[in-house]
Amino acid sequence: MPRARIEAIDGLRALALLPVVVVNFVGYPGMPSGALLPAPAADEGVLAWATGVAVLALLQGKGLALLMLLFGLGLTLGGAAPQRLNRLLGLGLLHGLLLYMGDIVSQYALLGRWLRRWQAWRPARLWRRVRLWLGVGLLLQLTAALVAAWLAQQAEAHDDLPLADWTGLPDWWRDNTIGYLSYLVGVLLLLWPWMLGLTGLGLLVGRLRVLTHRRWLPLRQRLARWAAPMLLLQLLWSAAMAPVLLGGGHAVAECVQGVLGTLAVLVWVPWLLQALPRWPAWLVAAGRQTLSLYLLCSLATVLTWCAWAGGWRPGLVPACAAAVLLWAGLMALGAWATRRGLRLPAEAWLAARRPARAPMAPRGLP
Repeated sequence: MPRARIEAIDGLRALALLPVVVVNFVGYPGMPSGALLPAPAADEGVLAWATGVAVLALLQGKGLALLMLLFGLGLTLGGAAPQRLNRLLGLGLLHGLLLYMGDIVSQYALLGRWLRRWQAWRPARLWRRVRLWLGVGLLLQLTAALVAAWLAQQAEAHDDLPLADWTGLPDWWRDNTIGYLSYLVGVLLLLWPWMLGLTGLGLLVGRLRVLTHRRWLPLRQRLARWAAPMLLLQLLWSAAMAPVLLGGGHAVAECVQGVLGTLAVLVWVPWLLQALPRWPAWLVAAGRQTLSLYLLCSLATVLTWCAWAGGWRPGLVPACAAAVLLWAGLMALGAWATRRGLRLPAEAWLAARRPARAPMAPRGLP
């Protein structure tokens, strides 16, 4: 694969962390059962609503889709080694159980082990399977969202204490652990087909070198032409649905938001590859340390919001500004480490080799 395109993939990984950091950071006070993003307070004015619409249109639903595609692509570049996937699973479980209930690392590891059997398939068979899983996943998500919306109408209102409001560390940890296990079960039952389809699509893109080979340039150009119309659609949808998506937690609207986010990624990535023939060096360098940066984002989020730690409670605009600054700081750290030839802890652990076992002496010899 050409060096320039490897740099583009690293840049995309770093860029994918922007929506992840912003949405995870700003939405944390509503976990585990609140809306994806909080509603602006009554005294925050038009600027807060404009900020919320911008986050919905440009970021929410895009980071996870892009990371799934890039993870599948990474399986074609040596990321499917069993030892690496086992370590990734262990790291994800620890992250989810001990720190952040919305962990996605463990899901990557499970997807990677599943997709190992797909790597030897012919592209035509792989494409058929991807379409099947995406179709099943979309149908399952919409059905689950309709059922959840109906149940929400029938159920009596009750207030669950958000994770960030626990004043004691043991109570917070218990609630986080229960939330993570419930979330993981929900993902495996409801979101697994959709995630498998997206990751399988990334695997197919990597196999065929869709993002790098010149034979696919016409396809990339056709997709890139839809970047501006998709941006307009995202803005109109977000502006119309902001009262529901900001603070409402409506299951059907959130489902549609996720599907639109995936479609946006499929046209914005080709546009970015055309618009940025030379990616910023700092973004490329940071993209080689994204796992550690993601874990550090979770740590910073918990310490900032939780009542037993920082207990910060700003409005929507300051929270979004702090999230963007957090992303910039993480990128600076990742770029600094890469330029000095260092691996941050998670990358170093995944890359570490097992010590070779000493050969056993034949029986009868000392």
